[in-house]
Amino acid sequence: MKNNLLRKGLVFGIIVLFVGVSIVPSISGNIRKSSNVSSVEEFLNEGFCLEKNDEILDLAIVNMDNNDISILLGDGDGGFGNPQDYAVGSEPYGIVTGDFDKDGFLDLAVTNSGDHDVGVLLGDGDGGFGDRQDYSVGISPSRIVAGDFNSNQPPEAPTITGKTNGKAGTEYEYKFKATDPDGDNVKYYIDWGDGTEEWTTFHASGEEVTIGHTWTEQGTYTIRAKAKDVYGAESDWGTLKVTMPKNHQNSQSNHNKQQSSNQLSSNPLFFQILQRLMNTR
Repeated sequence: MKNNLLRKGLVFGIIVLFVGVSIVPSISGNIRKSSNVSSVEEFLNEGFCLEKNDEILDLAIVNMDNNDISILLGDGDGGFGNPQDYAVGSEPYGIVTGDFDKDGFLDLAVTNSGDHDVGVLLGDGDGGFGDRQDYSVGISPSRIVAGDFNSNQPPEAPTITGKTNGKAGTEYEYKFKATDPDGDNVKYYIDWGDGTEEWTTFHASGEEVTIGHTWTEQGTYTIRAKAKDVYGAESDWGTLKVTMPKNHQNSQSNHNKQQSSNQLSSNPLFFQILQRLMNTR
């Protein structure tokens, strides 16, 4: 096991993580070739305590000499699959997990001591990670921790106002507004109830945002919306029920029929000629 973990050169950090869950404990440390730790089991028993809330543990390893990290997915029987490598910055050192984008999946942050920055890799929930985003920090960063240091509060649930009855095929505008207790900008996630979903751009806290939508089928729909601030904190859902009982095309057809009837009744001579033509058939 030791040779497998160290096969790529000097390994400076190892972390145990659960893939696909949002809240897990993390472990970080320095493992060098001179370490007396010869197995993952010994590493976990070196005074670390895990509150396990996922079935299978996985590993993330920092490879300082290779400027990358390796992800080894556990099989549940004490074994691990082949490493999946992800490039990071120069001379990576520390590593930490957290759900940084609040999507329910674990992400990674790595200190790159040679580049004087921190790289963040967002997890996809299946053991993979997306493109790295780098953030400049001080000279030669080493260890790293993650936490909610500013005690950020989530926005309040959005209010939704607009027409609650209408015609299918017609666009209606709705207003969304949420207040963030910290005054942070917010964006809105809107579920229109017909399979259509969208995110808005960021707007000022308390600003009323107007969005238009068209329901193509008759029915009753529930609009749901939540607000998300610039730090990723999300509100509860706001809802509004709307009913589209009339079809726009049918309504237009009935309007045309009524208009034709009005024209005939206002022109009695034309109406008499039409009646005679019909009687002679």
